[in-house]
Amino acid sequence: MTMDFPQADTDTLEILVVEDNPVDIHMMRQAILTWEIKINLRVARHGEEALNYLFRRGDYAEAVKPHLVILDLNLPRKNGREVLAEIRKVPATSDIPVIVLTTSDAESDARISFELGASLFYRKPEDLDAFLDVMASIQDFCRTLLNPPS
Repeated sequence: MTMDFPQADTDTLEILVVEDNPVDIHMMRQAILTWEIKINLRVARHGEEALNYLFRRGDYAEAVKPHLVILDLNLPRKNGREVLAEIRKVPATSDIPVIVLTTSDAESDARISFELGASLFYRKPEDLDAFLDVMASIQDFCRTLLNPPS
């Protein structure tokens, strides 16, 4: 499968959040609003929608390639592990960094996520301050995407 993504704006980071929980989506949006990085945030609410976006199918034929995917593991229709495996199989998407952000506290989920090619793995904290700390770490990662070390 070959796909030619349109060029994204070079000073705006395109992020695809794959999350089905509206509260988590809202908290991520609010945290990202405080970032000093220009972000274009897209949301897919289940695994199939994420893959349609990433593979530019149906309503997403004009989708811009994200610089980063933030992926929950516990999703309807296709779970996050399946989504991550599909992303890594296709050359056009295999280079997209994927951060797993999940409520799962199973050590095997972290191990499997890394085996499938996740860049980072975070457990979603229930505490707001801890959640904001995780989002600050993701912001630091995003800074390196925009300004990679030479």
